[in-house]
Amino acid sequence: IKNYQTQIDDMNILKKRYPDKILPFIALDPNNPDMENIFFKAFSEENFFGVIIYPSLGYLPTHPNLMKIFKVCEEKNIPVTTHCGGGEVHASNMVIKNIVGVEYNHNKNGDFIEITKPKTKVFFSKEDYRNYFNHPINWFPVLKTYPKLRVNFGHFGSNEEWQKLFKGENNTWVSRIIDFMYNFENVYADLSFNIYNNKLYDFVRKKIEDNKIIRERTLYGSDWYMVVMKGHFRSIKTDFFTSMGDAIKEQ
Repeated sequence: IKNYQTQIDDMNILKKRYPDKILPFIALDPNNPDMENIFFKAFSEENFFGVIIYPSLGYLPTHPNLMKIFKVCEEKNIPVTTHCGGGEVHASNMVIKNIVGVEYNHNKNGDFIEITKPKTKVFFSKEDYRNYFNHPINWFPVLKTYPKLRVNFGHFGSNEEWQKLFKGENNTWVSRIIDFMYNFENVYADLSFNIYNNKLYDFVRKKIEDNKIIRERTLYGSDWYMVVMKGHFRSIKTDFFTSMGDAIKEQ
């Protein structure tokens, strides 16, 4: 209902009202011709703390316009959060035009291909958007170029990928993100939305307890407005923290 600038204005009001509690992230889309101005204004005139992107809206994180932003973010230590979960929210067009950047070749050698000519691609399902745009492997060229970039992979790959890992699969998005944690000093992930799945609590807790890097780089997130689709939010949050224990909760 509210346009983009009004939402930014509302966020500024909220930040000023609760300066010690609110750390707003500016949403950027490289297909927006005004993106660079939005970015610089957010950190020069407004009260923004970080950047958030949502690739399944129709772009790769290696989009040249985003790479310019990430260069500044690395230099200024501005944190970036990327959606790295399911494809419930995605572009509304089946045909996405002008895809640019570097894409991963899932079908052949597993190498990366620079898209020299803007690409058009057809998507038939939310899984198609998810697997092409949200896959964490897309971030390898970004992190190789900007190895100190502070990145949080939202949803830690998704509940679906955690279930695959739980069942013994090793080629999961979760595994890829953990690999990034080992190789890049400022890579993090958050558990938002995944907190609803109590069948995974023991498995997640053991992963965090047994590994120092995972423990230090895993963030709590509620994703409350999505979690309420799975049940009573306060009950889910209480069950999650009870299972994790005081030490992990404090971490």
